[in-house]
Amino acid sequence: MSSLSPSKIDCRPTAPQLEWYADESGGAYYPKRAHINLLQYLDDLDHCITELQKPQV
Repeated sequence: MSSLSPSKIDCRPTAPQLEWYADESGGAYYPKRAHINLLQYLDDLDHCITELQKPQV
């Protein structure tokens, strides 16, 4: 991780491709890895937002 604060250019987490599977009853479920990847993306995105909101020194 860089010691520099992210800018609008360099702080762009890549959203993971979501996997899901339908079942016979019309429902869908996500594999555990898709859930983990989505949570990691949201955490990275939250970090970028937090860093971008810090006052520039």
